[in-house]
Amino acid sequence: MNNERVTSSINEAAINKLMTEIIDYSTKIKSKFNQIEDIVSDTINYYDCSVANKYRSKFNLFKEDLDTVVSNILSYNTDLTNLKSRYKKNISTLSEQINKDTNKIKDNGIW
Repeated sequence: MNNERVTSSINEAAINKLMTEIIDYSTKIKSKFNQIEDIVSDTINYYDCSVANKYRSKFNLFKEDLDTVVSNILSYNTDLTNLKSRYKKNISTLSEQINKDTNKIKDNGIW
């Protein structure tokens, strides 16, 4: 029988770093999307015909997808925040239970 102790934990510093990176990347992506949108919108000044209107219309449909991408990236950040919170709560609950059980053992003279 294998009596190895198995532990599991999260690296909160690594998660915090990842969360910061996620926000930074989403900001950069959103900035690039906005630059592209400005360029496409500006085409009306020199490219004004039915094909150009179709092009801008298609871009607007595409833009909705781009907004969804940024939103999904930020929701991943929210998921990491929730993970940290649940982990801390579970560790706290477990610690409290261990303390209660230890006190019961001591009170019963087993220790």
